[in-house]
Amino acid sequence: MQKRKSRLKPKPELTSNPEGAALTGNTVTLTCHMDQSTGWQFYWYQHTQKHQKNTTDKNSYTVNIDSVSDGGQYWCRAGRGNPVYYTNYSDALWVNVTDDPKAVVTVKPEENLFREETVTLRCDIQGGGDTEWTYSWTVENTNYRNKYIVSEYKKQEYKISSVEHTHSGKYTCRGKTRDGQNSEISDAVTLTVSDETKAVLSVSPQKWLTEGDSVTLICEVYGSSTGWTFSWYRDDNDRKYKLLSDRKLHSQFCCCKSHKCRGERGEQVYYTEDSNTQPLCFSGVTSSVFLIISPNRTQHFTSDSLSLSCEDQSNSTGWTVRRYTDSEEMEDCSSIHWGSQTGSTCRISPVYTDDTREYWCHSESGENSDPVNITIHNPTIVLIQSEREVLVHHDH
Repeated sequence: MQKRKSRLKPKPELTSNPEGAALTGNTVTLTCHMDQSTGWQFYWYQHTQKHQKNTTDKNSYTVNIDSVSDGGQYWCRAGRGNPVYYTNYSDALWVNVTDDPKAVVTVKPEENLFREETVTLRCDIQGGGDTEWTYSWTVENTNYRNKYIVSEYKKQEYKISSVEHTHSGKYTCRGKTRDGQNSEISDAVTLTVSDETKAVLSVSPQKWLTEGDSVTLICEVYGSSTGWTFSWYRDDNDRKYKLLSDRKLHSQFCCCKSHKCRGERGEQVYYTEDSNTQPLCFSGVTSSVFLIISPNRTQHFTSDSLSLSCEDQSNSTGWTVRRYTDSEEMEDCSSIHWGSQTGSTCRISPVYTDDTREYWCHSESGENSDPVNITIHNPTIVLIQSEREVLVHHDH
C-alpha cells in the first residue's frame, strides 16, 4: 500500500506598517499574509514564540507603542478547525522602537520684539536622525485668547515680517514623518511685541574730563539685549550729529560735545529711536577760571536773585555760564528760559527749585571751568558745592 505524501504546512509572511523604527506614542500595524481560503484565526507573539500576545479574526494587529519595551521580535501564525490546525510560525519581524523625538523651537533675534521687526522661528527635531519631516505650527494668541494651527506653514522656518501686537503669543511646532508618525510637541516659545523703543545712553565714569582721562559711553536697549549693534553720533557744529566709527569711545575731548546713539539689528534692519544726548566736556589740565556764586551765603530763598560770575586769573574774556537742560543738552545763560548774561556774569532772578543744576564757565576758545553743583531745596535752601572745593566770594 502506497503512503500518502504529507503536505507542507503553510507559512505566513509578517509585515509592518510603518516599516523601520517606530516612535513611542505612535502605533504599528502588523499584517499576517496567508495565501489560503477564509476561516482562519490569527495568533500574535512577542519576544518568543511561546509568549502569545493576542488573537484576532483579521490578519492585522495594531501595536500601541507606549514605551521602548513594546519593541522587539514579533511572530504570527494562523489556525482553524476543531481541533485547531495551525500553520507554521512566520519568520520573526523586528519592531525597533525609539523614544519620541522632541521638537524644539528657536527664535531669531529673540522673544522680546518691537513693532515692525522681523522674526524667524525654526523647528528642529531632536533625536529625529535622518528622517524627513514636515512641520506644523500652532499659535495661541495672548491678546485674543484663541488657539489656531497655522496650516499654510509646513516649512521648518516660520518667518513673520513687520510684527505687530497681534503676533504676541505662544508658538509651538511638531514634526511628522512621511508615514504619519509624529514627534512630541515642542515647548512653547512666547513672543512679546512692544512699541518702538529708544536707546538709552549713559556715561562712565563721568561727564567732565581732563587731559589723559578715558571715558566710555554705554548704549543700551531696555527690555532687550540680544543681537544689537550700535551707531554713535557726536554734535560737531550747531547740533549737526556726525556718525562716529568707534563702538566704544575713549577720548580726549575738546570743549563740550553732545553725543547720542541708536541700536539696530536683524537682516531686514530694525532701528531704535535715537537715544537721549549726553554731553562730554574737556576742562583742561588746570583751569584758569573759577565760577563764583553771589551773594556769599550758602542758603538762598525762593524769589531771591543769584549771580554767577566767571573770574579768570589770566584776564581773558569771552566767558559765558552754561548748564544742562532736562534733556541733557547744554544751554547758555543768555537763553530766555532761565537767565541773562552781562559780560562774564550770569544773573538768575528769581531762583526756583528747578534751577537745581550743574553750572560751569565756558570760553569762546573752548576752555571750561570746573563744574559747580547748585542744589535748591524746598523750602529754598541752596547748597553750593564744587567738585573740588567750595569757593566763597567776599564782598569788598
